[in-house]
Amino acid sequence: MSFNEELLSVIIPVYNVETYLKACINSIINQTYRNIEIILVDDGSTDMCPQICDEYKMLDSRVKVIHKKNGGQGSARNMGINIATGKYVAFCDSDDFIEPNMYESLITSLVNTNSEMAICGFITHSGIRVVNSKIPGKNYVWGSTKDIIREYFNSAYITGSPCNKVFLRHIFKEVRFPEGVAREDVYIMHHVFDKCNRAVHVGECLYHYNIREGSNEHQLFHPKYLISLEIADERCNFIKNSYPELLPLAQKSCYGARISAIKKITRSHMIKEYSEIYNRLIDYLKKNEAPTRNYQRIRFFILYLPFIYKIEMDYKYYWRKKIKKIILRLKNNEV
Repeated sequence: MSFNEELLSVIIPVYNVETYLKACINSIINQTYRNIEIILVDDGSTDMCPQICDEYKMLDSRVKVIHKKNGGQGSARNMGINIATGKYVAFCDSDDFIEPNMYESLITSLVNTNSEMAICGFITHSGIRVVNSKIPGKNYVWGSTKDIIREYFNSAYITGSPCNKVFLRHIFKEVRFPEGVAREDVYIMHHVFDKCNRAVHVGECLYHYNIREGSNEHQLFHPKYLISLEIADERCNFIKNSYPELLPLAQKSCYGARISAIKKITRSHMIKEYSEIYNRLIDYLKKNEAPTRNYQRIRFFILYLPFIYKIEMDYKYYWRKKIKKIILRLKNNEV
């Protein structure tokens, strides 16, 4: 049996993305790798998504649809895993889309290198510009679990998203996404990588990631985002017990999570509203030296020149984007 005959299960959690859903499903239906089961998990959508899912089920026999009460993306992904029957499994977010050859490219590399996980790069659409993620050379292989986890902490080649990857399904035999929490994918990816003995990057950007208005990238700070600190701390404890030689990398990640939380509070102009949380984060920076030069610079501005740091955040996350949008509109009017 050739690898082209092995079934791939693609799991798509769906929730109130009627504007994007058809483009997502079409990009998977039109894959050059044809032996696919497409599992659409409608997570209690209140727009036209349930009807769209059912329409595609009627159009293509490879499409399976589950309608369930809203339980969050982790719950929807887990339900998809539970009914998946493919040798391989992949995930796609319902507001994103993929290149026509993505799964053929990933599975070809996975098989040819005897890997358990294949990875590609992202193409990010922010509404202002399109950016390709960093990628290594073609068919770059990590030959051990430790190498995979080290790369996860050390570079942008292996990220915490499951969506730009294809896995052997057995990896998820004992692993499930946490339910009812934010960033459920990052919560488990180090456990997923712990199940992989070998991984390959195809050296191409094939997954299109849309940053929507209303997504986390555009929202104000909320205490629920502190889950990132919990994730970083849990990950650090896992590394300490399982891969102690990689602990400095995990500790750097913990520091970065605190910096990100401070950044989010600052650019949301909510330091007073969340003063207790903010002060705890500041105390952490005071008690812990920055692990990198970049973090040293950021720590210095946050602790000793906070007004300049605030100006920088306002420019970076408001004025710069506003200026770029104006320039983009002017260019479009000129055409």
